[in-house]
Amino acid sequence: MRRGLNNPVDAVPLSRLVKKGEKVCIVIGDITRLLVSHHVLLPLIHGELNRGGVEDSDILIISATGDHSDLTPDEHRKLVGEDVYLRIKVIDHRAGVK
Repeated sequence: MRRGLNNPVDAVPLSRLVKKGEKVCIVIGDITRLLVSHHVLLPLIHGELNRGGVEDSDILIISATGDHSDLTPDEHRKLVGEDVYLRIKVIDHRAGVK
């Protein structure tokens, strides 16, 4: 993952695509999709965004819950990892809620 972020195929690295003041939204699966290691991938993506100048306060992580119930804070923490959870706001997408 790190190699891919630093040397993407036919693209510039993420850290060069973003800049200070930009807002970034990262969409991840919910707790029912733990096959994806968000807690491993997100710190790498987070680091690249920070290197590009994006501040933590300008990053939002949305857990795509679909029609599943909202996640608890502990489930959010498990999904994204402790460090990312403490630094970046994590919310649930509420599909179909009016």
